[in-house]
Amino acid sequence: MSGDRAWAAALRSACEHPEAAAAAWRAGGGQVVGLLGWSAPRELVTAAGMLPVRLSAERLAALGPDRGSEPEWPDAVAAFGSELTPATARLAAALVSGALDWLDFLVIGRDREDYTRLFYLLRELRRGGAAPRMIPVAFFDLLRLPSRTSARYNRQRAVDLAAVIAGWAGRPVTSADLTGTVEAAGDIAHSFRGIQELRSGLYPQVTGTDALAAAIASRVLPAEKVLPLLDAVLAAGVPGAPAPRARVFLAGSAVDDLTAYEALESLGLAIVGEDHEWGDDGSEYPLATRDPLDGIVDRYQFAHGGAARAGLRDRTERTADRVRAALADGVLYLLGPRDEAAGWELPALRDCLGAPPLIPVRLHDRAQGRPAPREAARADQGPATGGGWPELRDAGQRLLAELGAVSAISDATEDRHG
Repeated sequence: MSGDRAWAAALRSACEHPEAAAAAWRAGGGQVVGLLGWSAPRELVTAAGMLPVRLSAERLAALGPDRGSEPEWPDAVAAFGSELTPATARLAAALVSGALDWLDFLVIGRDREDYTRLFYLLRELRRGGAAPRMIPVAFFDLLRLPSRTSARYNRQRAVDLAAVIAGWAGRPVTSADLTGTVEAAGDIAHSFRGIQELRSGLYPQVTGTDALAAAIASRVLPAEKVLPLLDAVLAAGVPGAPAPRARVFLAGSAVDDLTAYEALESLGLAIVGEDHEWGDDGSEYPLATRDPLDGIVDRYQFAHGGAARAGLRDRTERTADRVRAALADGVLYLLGPRDEAAGWELPALRDCLGAPPLIPVRLHDRAQGRPAPREAARADQGPATGGGWPELRDAGQRLLAELGAVSAISDATEDRHG
């Protein structure tokens, strides 16, 4: 790959410091809307001329006001802890205290019941005057059933949310605005399809870490900034990349930490795909429709993301298709703390896959006190070779042992991949 990796540093910075991207946008007179959950529709925010920034409750909750310090609001965290998971409780406390003052507004998606409870708690606190420093919050109540009634309900909720966002922006959200946003989303998706081709080829030319960094950064940066960086990722891939020891696909719970991918890649594994909500293979984006709101709503109603939100059989079959398309030698199935839905899908996915090894990996809880990303893992220094995520490293070693991949792709793998 190319030795000039300035693009990688820019992508990583956006992943690890979304507040810096928000500050740059606000310095130009713009407003920033935080999005909690993959189902919070960023296109509506962009169409209103504001910057949507996808939030990670786990990452933000692990960082106090001084980026790595303990929160200054332990009483608030304890109070919210009776209703919310630890990460979401710490995020709620940060919102109430004003610690996330780099956001102007917040949209919460109905990804999990924890987020639904968070919205109702915040709404009551704001209504009762108990949180005077808290930013305005809206909720997108998305239904996932593939029915006409769900589609009609979702469209009405999107109309309502667009009206709220227009009020925040102080300007209407027009059909032309939405059309422009859909077109930009299509351009970004086209780039991610190219990145997926490069990372899933027989000799991957883009690392899984770089692909994940690009996916996360695309939820933080405006389109005009992220598209040149995606072009740089595509240009960095060159023929002649070394063969990995094995090719792995990540399924199950979501991971937004680049060091998790680095832990696996330090073993010589190539992460050729994932089905979790922080990845992006360019297959899901709003289609151009006569009413652009229809394409935006369908993109979220029928999305692959969110375990057990879509039909169990349909989702696991689609994941199995992704595993095969990526030519994966094996699958690591991530089971995050408090993510019961991921566990429900494991047996069904095992049945769908058949031959490739599938190894469950129970992830440790990093919601409380997770350290800030290590300097040794900066993009300009290459991947880390040890340290964090021991459970992933152990699972990677087990996969290699099961595949018999000691130093290179076996002849059997070559034959299977053609």
